[in-house]
Amino acid sequence: MNKNRIWKKTAVAGFAVILAGTTCLNGIGKVMAEDKSEKTKKDEKKETEAQTERIAKGTKDETVYVKADADGQIQSVIVSDWLKNSDLDIAMSDVSELSGIKNVKGDETFDQNGNQITWNADGNDIYYQGETDKELPVGIKVTYYLDGKETAPEDMAGKSGKVRIRYEYINKAKSGEAYVPFAMVTGMILPTENFKNVTVTNGKVISDGSRNIAVGMGFPGLAESLKLKDAEETKDLDIPNYFEVTADAQDFTLSMTATVATADILNEFGFDDADSLDDLMDSVRELSEASTSLVDGSGELADGVKELQEACKTLDTGAGTLNEKMGELSDGLAQLNGRKGELTSGAQALAGGIAELNEKKGTLISGADSIAAGAGELKKGTANLQQGVTQYTAGVGTAKQGVDSFVGGASALAQGTTEYVNGVSQLADGLNDAGEGIESAKAAVAALLQQSISSDTAVLQTLMEVQGVVASYTSNHEILVKLANNAVPVDEYTQKLADSIGQLQTSIYCQQQLLAQFGQDGDINKLLQGIGSLQAGAQELTANNQMLLDGAKELLNKGPQLAKGLDDLNASSAALNQGSASAAQGASALAGGALSLSTGAAQLGDGVSALAGGSSALAAGASELSSGVEALASGASQMKEGTDTLASGTGDLVDGADTLKEGADTLKDGMEEFDEEGIQKLSDALEGDMQDVLDRIKAVMDAGKEYNNFSGISEDMDGSVKFIIETSGI
Repeated sequence: MNKNRIWKKTAVAGFAVILAGTTCLNGIGKVMAEDKSEKTKKDEKKETEAQTERIAKGTKDETVYVKADADGQIQSVIVSDWLKNSDLDIAMSDVSELSGIKNVKGDETFDQNGNQITWNADGNDIYYQGETDKELPVGIKVTYYLDGKETAPEDMAGKSGKVRIRYEYINKAKSGEAYVPFAMVTGMILPTENFKNVTVTNGKVISDGSRNIAVGMGFPGLAESLKLKDAEETKDLDIPNYFEVTADAQDFTLSMTATVATADILNEFGFDDADSLDDLMDSVRELSEASTSLVDGSGELADGVKELQEACKTLDTGAGTLNEKMGELSDGLAQLNGRKGELTSGAQALAGGIAELNEKKGTLISGADSIAAGAGELKKGTANLQQGVTQYTAGVGTAKQGVDSFVGGASALAQGTTEYVNGVSQLADGLNDAGEGIESAKAAVAALLQQSISSDTAVLQTLMEVQGVVASYTSNHEILVKLANNAVPVDEYTQKLADSIGQLQTSIYCQQQLLAQFGQDGDINKLLQGIGSLQAGAQELTANNQMLLDGAKELLNKGPQLAKGLDDLNASSAALNQGSASAAQGASALAGGALSLSTGAAQLGDGVSALAGGSSALAAGASELSSGVEALASGASQMKEGTDTLASGTGDLVDGADTLKEGADTLKDGMEEFDEEGIQKLSDALEGDMQDVLDRIKAVMDAGKEYNNFSGISEDMDGSVKFIIETSGI
């Protein structure tokens, strides 16, 4: 038990004595008998055989009231005993040396034989009092001083000055060499109107504003019993055996004081918790071992604090980084918060666009249907295309046959043209020889014209056949260009062929006219004129003969190229035919895909409707998100303030860890010194000379346990006794 608890208990006891002592002591001389008529009479029919009277063990609690003068001289002693009937015994046996014994709380009677007393308890506790002139085991001596001079109590009344009151505690009870360990506590009341600057030695002062309550304590004889001065380790220990009060007095007056003495005070220190003082030695040994462990622990603490110190530095660095990154996050969220309006506007615009899409989904579905219908038409067109390509391929074959004929005709044309040119030359020569005989000339001319016309007609027929073949080729070529984009170029000499045919037709016409005119008019002059005209025409034809001859030759040379082109065109037509078949298949697949597109467009329309429904929720969610972003930005700003504080605090934490490290090192050194210079030396001392001190403590404790009564007690009873000494007032 700690010292504060001891002071508390002793103070409470002292206060109780002070407050109640006067009433109790003033009434001690009175017999507190009660009218028997107020108590129910005993039942005379109690069972005597089934319930015999028992003399059983009880507990006796004894209080000795001492009336003394102001200086401590004893005037009277009254003893009050309380027999505790815990077993509800019918009869209780007691031993008492008192005279004038009286039951003060009940009407129970007793039988007495010398010091032996038997109480008819009937299951009740017994309270009785008596008187004695037996010497008390304890006492007090009170000495008064005024301004440093010892003064008799009666001379202190009404005086003013520096006052000192000394209570010396007296212990006369011994058990062998050991004094009974009485603890004596004194309490007094000093009014503030009479006492100022109150101080005490070996006690406490408590003030409530109107009065000072002084409480003191002493242990008379205990220092002598323990012989503390004989051991080096305890020679400086002082156990008080007095109590002293000093104050500045004004019109000195003092009411009664009360002193309580009890022999079981050591139990309040906790010594009764151990079976013996050997347990104390075991505890000291455990203390020594614990101190060693504490030294080890202080070393581990120093190591741990070092790790903490390093960790704090790491934490400080991390807190700085966190604060920096938190600043970046806060800035980013602030920017996001600043642009939250754009987010809201975008969400609303998106919702509007989706709504517009929902409104126009019908157009989308209609367009998909149109695509499906067009794909069907395309499928039909590709079928027609495939049929046309087949026809075109057949036409290419026909064109090839025509070109072959054209090549043969071109050869004949070239030969006829040569003959024609020769004929024209002969015509010209013949016209020059017109004088050899008109008839001969006329016949020759007629024959020549007829031959020329026949030759020109044959050539013309051949040219026209070639022109037809070329025209057919050209037509098919145009179809090929449109459908296959793989056409053989139109021969650039087709136009020249047409020009040659035109000139040849003109020449034939002229010759026919000349022949008709020649046959109708036999006049030589007209013949000569005709011959002149014919000659002029022949010359004109002669001028164009070379061009016609060159064209025929060139046409003859281009015939093989045209044939080769038709061969290539014929070869390409097979690929065109295959491509058209593939196109037909693709068109069929396209038609199927277009139908799926139409179905998907309808499903897309349903999805757009659902999307339009969700777009309003999106807009609302964007608004809530905007509010959330604002709150997040605000929270990030506050968190940044927190990380600023954290970063600042970790610096202080590092400083604290450094200080803690220094303290841990100091603690480690101090614990090592405390263990070596304190605990271990104490342990060594207790194992050596202090064993004698412990033996004396045990003797003192035994003496305290044995002193359990003042006026007598039965052997089979447990008891306790306390003394209350009241001094008279001044």
